[in-house]
Amino acid sequence: MEIMSKSTTEEKPKPKLQLRSRQAHPADAYPNTEFLRLVKEACAVTRKVRELEGLASHRLTAKALLRETVEVGGTTIAKVHELRKLIEKGTPGFEDSVRSLRRSITFLESQRWSTAPRDPRSLNWLFSEATKHELSAKGYSGLELFCVAVEKAGEESPEVFGSVESSEEHSKNFAAAKARQEELYALLNTSYTADDLLIGELDRAGRATVTFKLSEGQVLVAPQRDAGERLVAHLISKGW
Repeated sequence: MEIMSKSTTEEKPKPKLQLRSRQAHPADAYPNTEFLRLVKEACAVTRKVRELEGLASHRLTAKALLRETVEVGGTTIAKVHELRKLIEKGTPGFEDSVRSLRRSITFLESQRWSTAPRDPRSLNWLFSEATKHELSAKGYSGLELFCVAVEKAGEESPEVFGSVESSEEHSKNFAAAKARQEELYALLNTSYTADDLLIGELDRAGRATVTFKLSEGQVLVAPQRDAGERLVAHLISKGW
């Protein structure tokens, strides 16, 4: 028997490539002057500073939090692992410590923290007096129990931790961004020209309001001491 086949599927036309035009930036409407360049950089740096100021942006990774907390407490990772093994084996004498461990994990999961404690005593509220006695009797501390909580939370709920690998490095980045922001604000206070300003009509006393052209008349140049900061804040609120 001869089998004959015939294709009935018509070739579909290929979809046309649609190119999206770049969304216009508000600054595109103004001449690309040196003042505009400074304003755009100041807006970018200010957004970065605001981001770095946020709690979430400071939050350490689980490994970094463990490492820095161990350093604060003057203990070792090996000792933290010893304590974890004893608790997970159900060793008698850690009954209240187990409850404090759960409380510590719940605190970490709440994300109401960002960096390692500066002082081990700041963790005392997580531990009952019974927990402190249990740990002390076995040669351990509340900070070491907190480190166990960090390890366990990192394994069970990694999403509650951040992306910062070093508090010191993050602080340096923030300080550098803040210093550049202040430098740009100072430059903006004095680097504008007449072309960057809008002069209003004279009043009866012969005075006129002077505003920044980039603000479309919304931001006054005076007082000059914080003109740059006010202009940047206004422009960011408008989507810059």
